[in-house]
Amino acid sequence: MQELIERVSGTIGIDRATAEKAIGIIFGLIRQHGDDGLVKELFAKLPGAETLADEPGQQKSGLSGMFSGALSGLGGAAATVFSGLKSVGLDRKQIKTLGHEVLGYVKEQAGETLTKNVVGSINGLSDLV
Repeated sequence: MQELIERVSGTIGIDRATAEKAIGIIFGLIRQHGDDGLVKELFAKLPGAETLADEPGQQKSGLSGMFSGALSGLGGAAATVFSGLKSVGLDRKQIKTLGHEVLGYVKEQAGETLTKNVVGSINGLSDLV
């Protein structure tokens, strides 16, 4: 997970602590809104994801904030995630970049099929992979 934190930090230009919080928001939302079995399988391939998702405040987030173009499809959950990511200091462009970096990393580690299945289990996100 340190590789992803470093990657997000460097690409977006934020400190490691902020990158960790932002990634945790995304993983918390995946856990909350994704298919339980698929999420369990995904997290097994992403050591540290569960820990980041367990950070305080992550459990009430929503996944779509990582994809600013998909915000309209997820309503309140999207607004919650977007708000959470903005509260850690990210702007719209950084949120979009964060989504691409996390999704790319997840595909690299867990494979494209599992990533598509997890994202596809979350209403409104299947067109993103």
